[in-house]
Amino acid sequence: MGLLESCGLVENNTCFVEFGAGRGQLSYWAVQAVPDKSTCSFVLIDKGSQRHKFENRLKGENEPRIERIRIDIQDLVLGKVPWVANHEGRIVGISKHLCGAATDLSLRCLVENCFDQKNGSLKQCVEGLVLAPCCHHRCSWQSYVGQLFLKSHSFTPRDFQLMCGIASWATCGSSLQV
Repeated sequence: MGLLESCGLVENNTCFVEFGAGRGQLSYWAVQAVPDKSTCSFVLIDKGSQRHKFENRLKGENEPRIERIRIDIQDLVLGKVPWVANHEGRIVGISKHLCGAATDLSLRCLVENCFDQKNGSLKQCVEGLVLAPCCHHRCSWQSYVGQLFLKSHSFTPRDFQLMCGIASWATCGSSLQV
């Protein structure tokens, strides 16, 4: 939340899209941080069904608009979600835990929302994005958004898998002694 605030992304008239929302705790705290909750929308995306959702704690006056969508991110077309498509203010993507390929799928989902597919023009765009990727060993070459960059530096899909495995070394708890 501190990073969102320091980047000026916690403001009125914002549609927050939380990817991999789980119980919606990040959106709950974003609601608490926004000055006028009634001007904001919160779209929570998760493929699983959760118990004890945090949005249930937000009953009362000055309540924000909250929509929970149960869908896999790879199947989500953000521009077809009414609260996103009809929102005239800012759009901000957030997540505190995006496993492996879900990070790339979320990036692709947000970028595709910025362009009108019919005429190729720029339309409503995302103001900001704060994601916390994890589980790098679960990334996949097929969904990876930086393929062109890696290919331009002669990396292969096999090299990509090796890099994903190496990235997990930083979280395994052992330290290298030199």
